[in-house]
Amino acid sequence: YPNYTTMKKMFLLFVALLLVVAVDDAYAGKPKPLTSSITWEIQEDGTLVIAGRGDMPNFTRESKKPWSKKAQKIKAIRIEDGITKVGDYAFCEPKGSRKNDKYYYCDEFQTVSIGSGVKHIGRYAFWLNTSSFNSLSIPIVHLGSGVKFIDDGAFGPIDCLFISDLSAWCRINFASSYSNPLKSVNNIYVNGK
Repeated sequence: YPNYTTMKKMFLLFVALLLVVAVDDAYAGKPKPLTSSITWEIQEDGTLVIAGRGDMPNFTRESKKPWSKKAQKIKAIRIEDGITKVGDYAFCEPKGSRKNDKYYYCDEFQTVSIGSGVKHIGRYAFWLNTSSFNSLSIPIVHLGSGVKFIDDGAFGPIDCLFISDLSAWCRINFASSYSNPLKSVNNIYVNGK
């Protein structure tokens, strides 16, 4: 039989776990800080919203993003107009993120919407790589008219690319041919057509 000290430790551990769950639930659906001027939140419909002002931080492929623990709930990503740069590897599938043949950012992933304030899309920001030879495709990408530079590998394959302003698209600088989403897009819509 466990002694009094062991039972006391188990009870305190149980109470601590309850507090962690209560604190996590208290902040569910509320914006959380990414930087001092940028927040992130996963809304009830599964949309990961990045809002605020300024550049998102850069990540590495292996780094845990603040939303990593809830990544399976993400069905869409919306970058608001106040964001000026999408950081490197911001939404890239992390190494080892395969779990029971499901990919954390991919199974229900439907849309990426990039606001008109975004000027720079970082390296491998939206690359959903499943192996060195193939990638999962992003079903729909809405690209805002403010983008000026797209870095290497920013996007993997895209099913439908929506370009809101063709003249703005023509002014985008691409780091290389691998940074141009036209290299691997199935359908392109300009001004909704």
